[in-house]
Amino acid sequence: MYHNTLQQFADQFGLIAHGEVVPAHVSRSSWSRAVHRGYLSILQPGIGAVTNTQQSPEQRIAAAVRASGKDAMAGGATAAWLHGVSLPFIEPIHILSPTRPLHRKLVGAVVHRPIDTYDLSPIDTQGIPSTSPFRTLLDTCAWNPALAHRVLEHFLVADQFTIQSAWRQLFLHAKQGRPGITQLKNLLNKWDLDTAQPESVLEAKMLSLCFMNKLPPFEFQAQVGNHRVDFLWRQYRAIVECDGFSYHGSTRDAFENDRLRDAELQSLGYTVWRFSFRQIAFEPKLVAANLERGFSAQNVAKNVTYGAENTQGGGGSCR
Repeated sequence: MYHNTLQQFADQFGLIAHGEVVPAHVSRSSWSRAVHRGYLSILQPGIGAVTNTQQSPEQRIAAAVRASGKDAMAGGATAAWLHGVSLPFIEPIHILSPTRPLHRKLVGAVVHRPIDTYDLSPIDTQGIPSTSPFRTLLDTCAWNPALAHRVLEHFLVADQFTIQSAWRQLFLHAKQGRPGITQLKNLLNKWDLDTAQPESVLEAKMLSLCFMNKLPPFEFQAQVGNHRVDFLWRQYRAIVECDGFSYHGSTRDAFENDRLRDAELQSLGYTVWRFSFRQIAFEPKLVAANLERGFSAQNVAKNVTYGAENTQGGGGSCR
């Protein structure tokens, strides 16, 4: 009886707000008995879940948002997770509430009262009010800065914004005491790609790999001879190409075209290294170590050549 009565008031996550059904539809005693007898579990102050509904991270986020009030929304890394960013589900759940929250003490969640009220219109993300992509990135920089590069990478690849538009948005948010501004400035400076955006998830992951492992400065989508290359270290005359199987390994023609391209680049005096999606995505430290060894070898070769030229020149002048 309790279960059937309460079920009709539950939302898509099986949640029921105490204030919306008591006492208009259910008496206080009936609510208490439903909890006591296990028909209803309390997830947050004033928010219950019908016990036969599926428990999930989305349900926990939705419960925290509802417990925070009608203007509340998921924010920061929590909103990023809802947007599909490749992150583990982490706690505490981050909630943004521009007005005084209904409950200040939530279970496994923290409610932020923002001083920056720009771009606070919530968007529906998997059925839960959440912050916009840029606001999500900026708040992640403030609350979970170690995750910010992955959030930026995701939204760039998803074409939610560009580096240039991110800079413009940043200045609109910048104000005295606003957390996250400095962190995002530093992150955007690392990703300062004036003319190009990552064309694939693979290239974005390679960009992230370079920055996180502090590899030497490079040019992205640079022109070398008749070819546009993925990554160019001009000082080492080194090129890295990112090979997704669907584009580079699926046909004999694609394989042979890549080898012809490599030969033409090598004839111009460049070393070409190719890395696969699996290597870049799952073995980034190994890729970075191989590149560092390659750069060192290029330096040694350059110094040996330079020394040999000086020796030949010196011998001629001493006759």
